[in-house]
Amino acid sequence: MPNTYFPDMAGNATGLYLQDQMKIAGRWVVVLGARHDRVTDRQVPVDGETANSKEKTSATTGRAGLVYLADNGLAPFASFSQSFQPQSGVDRMGARFEPTRGEQYELGLRYQPPGSDTLLSAAVYQLRQQNVLSTDPVDTGFSVQTGEVRSRGLEIELRTRIGRSASLIAAYAYTDARVTADTTAANVGKRRGNVPYNTFSAWGEYDFGAAGAPGLRAGLGVRYVGASTGLYVNGIVPSYTVFDAMVSYDTGHWRYAFNLTNLADKAYIASCTYGCFYGERRKAVASAIYRW
Repeated sequence: MPNTYFPDMAGNATGLYLQDQMKIAGRWVVVLGARHDRVTDRQVPVDGETANSKEKTSATTGRAGLVYLADNGLAPFASFSQSFQPQSGVDRMGARFEPTRGEQYELGLRYQPPGSDTLLSAAVYQLRQQNVLSTDPVDTGFSVQTGEVRSRGLEIELRTRIGRSASLIAAYAYTDARVTADTTAANVGKRRGNVPYNTFSAWGEYDFGAAGAPGLRAGLGVRYVGASTGLYVNGIVPSYTVFDAMVSYDTGHWRYAFNLTNLADKAYIASCTYGCFYGERRKAVASAIYRW
């Protein structure tokens, strides 16, 4: 029997993207965009007998957005976008998975009081993704593409300055992701795995220029991810909170930075798919950037 479970696969993707942004009557901002993708996949079965296969897939997707700029700092907006994402892997018959396709609708409002450094934004959206992998009802060790996921949510963001030297960015998101089509009828209507209801992040920076150290900045942030369900395994992925930090120094054309993620080196479960996996432990990155 040919071994098609782990074929040798290679892919190549090219894309062309066009976008136009127009301002009409000083009030309306219109954004129109289109993208064409072409993907080529090659499969070489490891049994050495089955013929090689080569498949080509292409798609054209679009996006459109509209913003109204009011005198009082309010800016309501609406947008629509499509997605096309190739997927690796094959089903139990050795057929390559089709790319996922999605559509998103979004309505929102931004507010920046005249003369202020504070920007508030809020948006609600609905996203529908098709060709999502589902468990093969004939052989549960494989997947098939009959699934669909619908996500609805709310996103809120605040950007502001505190005094002359400090800045703050805070964001909150509520996401309700549900399975709307699946080979297992009992899964329809359930939450999509690895998608928490609530996430929150905040990042603050302080510029020490006023304290006699121009070019020196320090930052501290927090990330919270709420509990979620496993994707292909039963159980709950617990919520977790981690902290990040940064110190940077700018001089001339150079910027030197030292970043720490997961500052407390916390051990936590980040996701559960076919198994559960720990999140990234403490990581330190030093960098030097030269700007022309």
